[in-house]
Amino acid sequence: MTTTTNDLAVEDVTRLVDDYLSGWNEVDSVEREEILVRCWAPDAALVDPPLDGRGHAGIDALIQALQQHYPDHRFVRSGEIDAHHDAFRFPWRLVGPDGDAALTGVDYGLVGDDGRLTRVTGFFDPAAGAGK
Repeated sequence: MTTTTNDLAVEDVTRLVDDYLSGWNEVDSVEREEILVRCWAPDAALVDPPLDGRGHAGIDALIQALQQHYPDHRFVRSGEIDAHHDAFRFPWRLVGPDGDAALTGVDYGLVGDDGRLTRVTGFFDPAAGAGK
């Protein structure tokens, strides 16, 4: 079930999350930079268990590192977005060319007043191979 309160509209959060995931999947650096600028505040933070990216350049470096570690994989949303006030969460999978999930997890994020991400914190599900 997707829920929101008065601050975040379902369609705005859905569009933002889907754009956020498209940034992870974009291999063209120019296209990815456009997505990062559109989705992320300049001083935003992306924090996952093994990595920490700050600002557009730091987030881009984190994405590039994951793309190198998991070539030809794509992030997909694996469930509904739950949102209230300035916060949201959603489950995701990192899917390989064979359709199997290399990683699964949940991301928690905050949206700034300008509608862009200010922080996303990711958690990996241990059973999905997060130690790879």
